[in-house]
This record gives sequence, C-alpha cells and structure tokens, in this order.
Amino acid sequence: MKPPSNIVRATDHPRAADIQNIRNLLRGYGSTGSLLKEMVQNAIDANAQHLCFTMIRGDKNAPHPLFRTDCLCIVNDGPFSPANLDAIFRMNVGTKAHESHSIGRFGLGIKSLFWFCEAFFICANADSSLGWDGQANIPFAFYNPAQSLRYQDWDEAANQYSADIQGRIADCVTSLGSFDNRWLALWLPLRTRLQSHSPNHFIEKFYPAEDEKFFAQLREQLQDLCPSLFFTNKLATISLVDQRNASEPIVTWQRHEFQQPASVEQTGIEHGFDIKSSLSVNDNTSDQIRSIGWSGVLADENIGGLKRNGWPQSTTITSDGEEIVQDVKAEPHFAVTVSHRTNDASTLSIVWSVFLPVGEQPTGKVKSSLPSSMGEIVITLHGYFFLDSERRRIDALEKSFTGDSSATIYSRWNALVCRNGTLAAIPQALAEYCHSQTVPGEHCAALAKAIKETWLWQQFSGDICAKYRWLPRLTLNGSEWTLIASIETIWAVPEITDIGLLVRYIPNIKQLIDTEFVISRRNTADSESNGLGDDAPRTLLASNVEWLVESVNWATEIPVRVTNWINTLVDQLDAVPDSLRDKLNDLPLIGVRVLTSGSRIMQCVRVCRELEADVLVQPKM
Repeated sequence: MKPPSNIVRATDHPRAADIQNIRNLLRGYGSTGSLLKEMVQNAIDANAQHLCFTMIRGDKNAPHPLFRTDCLCIVNDGPFSPANLDAIFRMNVGTKAHESHSIGRFGLGIKSLFWFCEAFFICANADSSLGWDGQANIPFAFYNPAQSLRYQDWDEAANQYSADIQGRIADCVTSLGSFDNRWLALWLPLRTRLQSHSPNHFIEKFYPAEDEKFFAQLREQLQDLCPSLFFTNKLATISLVDQRNASEPIVTWQRHEFQQPASVEQTGIEHGFDIKSSLSVNDNTSDQIRSIGWSGVLADENIGGLKRNGWPQSTTITSDGEEIVQDVKAEPHFAVTVSHRTNDASTLSIVWSVFLPVGEQPTGKVKSSLPSSMGEIVITLHGYFFLDSERRRIDALEKSFTGDSSATIYSRWNALVCRNGTLAAIPQALAEYCHSQTVPGEHCAALAKAIKETWLWQQFSGDICAKYRWLPRLTLNGSEWTLIASIETIWAVPEITDIGLLVRYIPNIKQLIDTEFVISRRNTADSESNGLGDDAPRTLLASNVEWLVESVNWATEIPVRVTNWINTLVDQLDAVPDSLRDKLNDLPLIGVRVLTSGSRIMQCVRVCRELEADVLVQPKM
C-alpha cells in the first residue's frame, strides 16, 4: 500500500467553529449594560479622553447592505496601532491578561459586540508614528466571523465600496465635534431578522435594531454607572447621541475635578480620593455627582505569598505567532467610594466592582432607604478580584469565601483582598466622605443604620470593623463621627443633649471624654447611635462612676437634667458597690433604694431635688 504523500495535518478550523467560540464567550453575557462597560473599559485602557455612542438611522440607498439598518457608532480618541487592530481579530487568546495597568481581565472586550451585530466595521484616523508604515491615514477593516461561510455579499460590498463606507464613518465622527486629529470608530450594523433567511445562522437571537428601547436603555445604564466611574484614567467624557431624532436628548457624563485613587503599582500605599462629575442632558446639568473614598494596595505580607505558590498563567500570541507565557495579572488593589447624587432617590445602594461594576451583584439585600433629605448614596466596593467561570460574579463572594468556595487559588486571593483591603476600608471611606461633605450627625447615623440593614453587614461586619470603627465620639462640641481604631475600648454613657451643662456640674466628664473614647446613646438597645462597630460599647465601671460623682459640686442647686443623667448612669451598673453607695448617701438628697426582682436584689441610686421618704434613705448630716 502506497503511503500518502503528506501525512502531517493540523486541527481543522472551519468558520463555524469561530462562530461557536464567540457564542460560548457570550453565554450569559448580553445586555446594554455589558456593552457600555466593555466600551468604557476599552477606552480607559486605550488612554482615551473622550468616548461617544451615536445611533445612526439606516440609509436605504447605501451601497453596502449593512448600512441600510440602524447602526451604532462607538468612537474614542485613544491611540490605535497595527497591533491593536490585529488583537481585535484574535480569538480565545487574551491580550491584556498579564498587563497590570489595564482593566480587561478575560480578553472578551471587542468580542462582546457580537451580541449586538453579526459583523462590524473598524475605522480609525490613526497616528502614523504608531507603525502604520505608510498605510492609508484611515486604517479600515471589516470583521465578519462568517467570512466565506455566509454573507459573501457583505464581504464583496466591503471591498467594492470601502471608500464610501470610510467616508460615511468619518462624516459621522466629524459631526460629533469632539474628535479632530485622532479617533477609533467601531461601526455596528445592529442585528435585524432581515439580515438572514435562517435565524439559526445568527450568532445571537437578539435584535437591537428592532428594539425601540435599545438606546434609551443605554442611557439608563450610563446613569446607573456614573457613581462607580472613579478608575477612569484619562477618560473625561462619555456621551450618548441619537442622530435619528433631533428631539432625543444628548446625555453626557463629564469628570470635572479628579484626585487620583491609588494606582495598582503603589504597593503598601493607602490614601483618600475625591472626584467631582456630572450627568447632563442637552448641556443642562441635571445630576451632580461627588465621589469620595479610600483606596490602596496591600503590602506583600498581607497576601501571604499567594502569588508565589502555583499562580495561574496566561498565553499571549504575538502578530508573528510567538507565544508569551506570563503570570495572570492581579494586584492586591482595593478601593471604596461613597458617591452622592442630587436626585430624589433617597436610597443607599451597595455595588461590587472590579474597576467597573460586575454583571451580577450578590442576591442579598443591597439597597436600604434613607431620609428623603439625603438624596441617593452609592457605595462602590472595588477589589482586583477574579470573576467566576461565567465572568459575571466575584468568585466565592456569594458564599462569603467560606466552605468549598474557598478551595481555589482564585477564591483565596479574592478573600484576602476583600477582607484585608476592601471591607476594612469601608469605615475610612465613610469618614472621608462625611468629613469632606460636612454631613450632619443625624445623617451619619441614618447612613450607618442603612448599611447595617444590608447583606454586606450581615456577612462581613467583623471584617468591616477589623481596623477601624466609625462612631459618634463624644467631644466638648457634642458627638462627632470619627474613626476609632478597633483595638481601643469604647465606653457608653447615657444620652447627653447638653455636654456643656454636664461639664459645668460634673467637671470630671471633661477629662473622661478627652482621654477615653466615649459615645452617648439613648439606651443600651440603641444600636443606631453605636455607628459601625462590630461589638457593643462597654458601660462605665463603678470606679469610673464614683470618680465622676466625686467631682460634683453639690454646694449649688443641681438641675433636674443633671440629676436624671446621674440616675441613668448608675442604673447601668449591675450592682452599686458599698464605696459608691456610701458616697451617694453622704451627699444631699441622695439615697439608695432596694428593689426586688424575682430572686435578684437590684440596688438603684436615685437623686432628686425633693425628699421622698419612701424612696430615699435619710442622708447623713
């Protein structure tokens, strides 16, 4: 038997396999919010300053059939090189997995566009210094995954009418006014059933060109995303323009002032940040957003050498086919931001994020009501987390990083960054926000109460308070919300409405609040005034109460409010020791009442201005 002339073969690679790979990547992925976040993410990684989404009505007379349907043009002004163009056409091999400075983790990025269209055009006004080697000033390409399999007329028209297509895209970009010298445009002919005779040919059976609410949903998603836009690098504006209808509003997010959060390279550094931005409609500012928070990168000792023990790796294939194997990017980077919006929502929302909000949040309670005067507050919790296999949730977060969920290196990394970084930074972010915004004490209390009603507090209160507690510390100016290290002892005293009055008649109170951490609360069950603390504050010891009583000037008439406060203070003691009882009995109008409650004898001191024989023991003269 004669052997074949060529026995060497490689894996067969039909176009249908590429399409199925895209379907697998998009599984469980699609929404207008996903599109918005992916394009924002790519603009940030590209060092773009401006990003615009523009809806274009289809032209029935256009020579290319895909221009006859409504299209979405996505433009940013970041640099665009031949390598960037090549990366768009690579399948299943991420180009960012080892880059610590970029946001994209799974390399899906541009592939997400296929949820909305079957093919798209890439057109750029590029900088020749980036390596275009004398090519046309406007690089142009058509990405059709089904090339030679179906839609051959699309391919033929793209070649035949390339000048017309480039001109149409360039005219659209020019009309936006924000892109002069450099831009990259992705032109998406939105999917419609008319583009194929068989629905089974479509990458996804989702038809945004037939959905009248598609662009309106994109605007809503931008409004929801705004409070979490604090890792935006150079990106300063995001605009949504509907050119199909002049009456449709132009919605623009704009960053005004920017105090940079800690970058991923700043190991062991923590500091606050402050961002002012706005969301406007037709140039009329309708929503002012203030985002204040705390960010940092954990020191190496806080991650337990995890990156040195079997850390996962990724493969990048260069344009000439060379394989580069490197560690998957991950830094112990974290941030918490508290964002306030001037609207009527009056809610607190908790949003988990990996630079941008993840697709699916924990199923527990993530919203709470706030007083109507507080507006909307969004707390965004960021960590350089790994996502689960569907790329929509933070791995193991839902199970609080316990049990089997903590078995993988990804979940262990997430637990370390989350517990030691993100969660522990919540009190610091709250303190930064409330101090900067001069938030009144009653609003601080309402915010703390709302947080304690969420799944976040129920699952992680100990981690949140591991380093600091955020409490209304008693001072000579009243209660001031502040950070208190968790190693400090917190003392609770009865509610004080007039600290100056107490200091006048009980002078030692001043020394107590100067040297100790004291909070004032209405009663022992008053958890709202406790702020964010994972354990109950301690009541004063009998010796502390005795020391306070010794300083009382009984030569003057004591106001009822002061005597009532002393009564309540002594009532908090489990028992009145003999030394304290004797001191109280030595003072005018003071006595000891003995009450019986079951088998327990409770000794309670009462101070009053009028002698009541049935209550008071006759004072010593």
